[in-house]
Amino acid sequence: MAVPPSIDPIVFFKLQLVMFFEGIRSERQLMRHAADRLSVLWYRGYDLGEPLPDHSSLTRIRERYGIDVFRRFFDKIVEQCQAAGLVWGKELYFDGCAGSLGHPFAKSLLF
Repeated sequence: MAVPPSIDPIVFFKLQLVMFFEGIRSERQLMRHAADRLSVLWYRGYDLGEPLPDHSSLTRIRERYGIDVFRRFFDKIVEQCQAAGLVWGKELYFDGCAGSLGHPFAKSLLF
C-alpha cells in the first residue's frame, strides 16, 4: 500500500478554518467542498491540477493533534482578530440576534 504524501501543517490548519467557517462537519465533506471551490484552492496555495490531500489523512492528523492544539490555534486566531480590531468581546451573536455578554444566557455559553 502506498503511503500518502505528507500535508503541510499550514495547509492543514487553513483547511480546518475553511471547515469551521463553512460549517462543514467532516473531512470527507471538506475535501468535496475544496475540490469544487477555486477560492479554497487559492486560499490553500494550490494550483488547479495539484492533487488534494486525502480526507483520511486529515482525520488522522486532527486526531493526532488533539483538542488542546485546536483550542490554542483558535484562541490565537481570536487574539489576532482582537488585535486587528475585528472583534472586541462586547457583543455575542447567536442565532442571528445580538446579545450582551452581560446577559445570563450569553454567560452560560461562555462560562
